[in-house]
Amino acid sequence: MRSRLISLLLALATAALLVSGCGDDGGGDDDATSSADLARFAPAGAIAFGQIAVRPEGGLSDSVNDILDRFPDGDRLGDELIKSLNESLAEDDLTYEENVEPWLGENVGGFITGLRFNSSGEPDVSGDQAAIVIETTDEERAREELVAAAEADGKVSTETYKGIELSDQTSGEDPGTIAVFDGVAVVGGGPAAVRAAIDASTADSLSSNTAIADFLGERQGDSLGVAYADVEAVFDSLQRSGAVSKQQLDSIRKTYGSGADQPFLAGLDVGSDQVSLDFAAGAGEDGGLSPEESSLVQSLPDDAWAVLGLGDIGTYVDKVTDQLGSLGGQEFSTEQLDRVLRRQAGFSLDDLSVLGDAAFFASGESILELQVGGVFEAAPGAARDRLLNALRRGVRSSGQAQVRPLGVEGAEGFSATPSDFPAPINFATRGDKLVIAVGDTATETLLDGGGSSEAVDTARGALGGDDFAVTMALQMAPVIDLVQNSGGGDDSDFAEVRGYLEQFSTIAAGSRTEGDQTLFRIVAELTD
Repeated sequence: MRSRLISLLLALATAALLVSGCGDDGGGDDDATSSADLARFAPAGAIAFGQIAVRPEGGLSDSVNDILDRFPDGDRLGDELIKSLNESLAEDDLTYEENVEPWLGENVGGFITGLRFNSSGEPDVSGDQAAIVIETTDEERAREELVAAAEADGKVSTETYKGIELSDQTSGEDPGTIAVFDGVAVVGGGPAAVRAAIDASTADSLSSNTAIADFLGERQGDSLGVAYADVEAVFDSLQRSGAVSKQQLDSIRKTYGSGADQPFLAGLDVGSDQVSLDFAAGAGEDGGLSPEESSLVQSLPDDAWAVLGLGDIGTYVDKVTDQLGSLGGQEFSTEQLDRVLRRQAGFSLDDLSVLGDAAFFASGESILELQVGGVFEAAPGAARDRLLNALRRGVRSSGQAQVRPLGVEGAEGFSATPSDFPAPINFATRGDKLVIAVGDTATETLLDGGGSSEAVDTARGALGGDDFAVTMALQMAPVIDLVQNSGGGDDSDFAEVRGYLEQFSTIAAGSRTEGDQTLFRIVAELTD
């Protein structure tokens, strides 16, 4: 059976989902939009840190409330989650309203100072290497509730460290240490973790980390949550543990690239009309994360409402197979994969290197108008011919479609007509392009490449500017129209989700590389 203290901490973790349901509808500091305040309690050398607003205040609270109010029953979300939380706490004679809400502040966070990996490669953190940091509006009440929870499970003794009282639960199912000071309650699995938080609050801490500060400077709204991990420290922990071989670790490092000396960061930001999720990682030329926009996304049809762009597929395949092959072992090798492809598909891994950038699209507001297709850069030659022939053989052997001559002028390839499908699927090549598309119109459009997709421009603006490479763009209104015009509007399931879908205008994903770091961003823009 879990301890009362653990139950209380689980309540705090669940409270992270309550957001505006427990938020402050006014007040707070409207200017404190992008912060990681609790990082000042995390040691400067922490391997990982995270913070999330559990009771948003000021502008953040307004933004979260504005968004939730858009959705059916969104204003009831907080109440429903509190009800569920209280049902979980009931077995320990606790309630959110009585034991948590009176002292819970805006943010809850935590840090890890050490990490081990067991023989199976699973991470393991000892009690003295991690702590939870909880902002509190009432230090005395916070101490009272947390110590009472600890005493219900075991013996609690007290000690003083740098003038701050520590309550140590040394027995029971889940021993831990508690300290309340400077507007926070710190709960660690052991006294060392809590002492580390006290030391950080008066000396060097993670709050002075420039990578975190720069990352927060990229925010497009108020930060609901932020996370940090020291990539190089994780690699070092893997090496010390011996859980992976040196060959495997070298391969992992090579896959990540020279950017391993940069931390991994994540942030969830909320504005009144937009939600964005960011990831930042080191950008390394030797296999790291350095994405570039596909050169083909801008040439997609003007009316495309869904766009996906991929850059330099052949090079990516080469890197992945090289890294997988370097892992060694008997279960996999690039040579084995290459033999299977040659025998079963008729092409080799080397043949895939002919593929460069790629882009895919969908357009149309009804089934009859629907156009779907993808275009690949593929230089003419034997490798491209082998790929096209392999595709033809694959379609024939599937028995799911009839293979016919291609009817697109000036192009080579074939057409596949599946049973009970309204249009042929064309596989065509012309110039330096390989196209797979539904119908002749989409095929010719992709081969010509004369479009200028509005969805791509809209997505770039949502991501934050021209320096972002667009990976994905989706406009929601045409999707709803497509379902509606195709008879799906009468479907009860669609009617139920339509109220949610109508709140989104554009969903976009993209990236930007600046110096030695790449920022990945996913954005959901809401309707006016």
